[in-house]
Amino acid sequence: MQKFFIAILIVTMAVSCASAEKRRPLNIYIQGGALLPSKDTLATEGYFPGYNMGFGVGYNINDHVEIVGRILHHTMSPNFSSDFWWHNLRTDEDVVPDGGEFRFLMYGGELKLNATNKKNNCYLIAGLGIIDINIEAVTGEYYTGEPIGIEKRHDLDGMFNFGVGFELHYFFMELRWISLHVDDWPGSAHWGPKNYNSTLRFICMGIKF
Repeated sequence: MQKFFIAILIVTMAVSCASAEKRRPLNIYIQGGALLPSKDTLATEGYFPGYNMGFGVGYNINDHVEIVGRILHHTMSPNFSSDFWWHNLRTDEDVVPDGGEFRFLMYGGELKLNATNKKNNCYLIAGLGIIDINIEAVTGEYYTGEPIGIEKRHDLDGMFNFGVGFELHYFFMELRWISLHVDDWPGSAHWGPKNYNSTLRFICMGIKF
């Protein structure tokens, strides 16, 4: 399987290098990849790396500037053995929690700056938009029978993201950074609400047509 993907990549690069066509006015993007917390208490210490998927539509103003509208979905699963949850849930008391999945949707507009007018190309990308954050409730009980008490959290906020990428004909790959803020994360019955700033990296790859 690995050799198959390497062969596909080599063929794609050969075709793209031989192509000197100018860009089409309209592009459709389909993508997916990995979500990697960068530095932050909530995401880095409390969650495993996750995944992302999404799609977008781009319009080329000229050969070097493209405007892209995009929707991206991101998901991370909680790491209940981490120090973050130990402090918030007192997991030393034989707590077996469930839930807590961290999901968010990004809706936004982006500006893509292409280095060349060819299909074999590097680019910079940056955008603004809205981020819709949903954190599932954490269910379970302490050994005393007392509920854990972390309720579902929903937050809607503005966001900024930026990154770099390259494209080989119809294939593209990007590395991006996004900053998000979670207000008054509920904590537990034993700890008060907290605010968290998150810096997340996500790597995505996909196709455009």
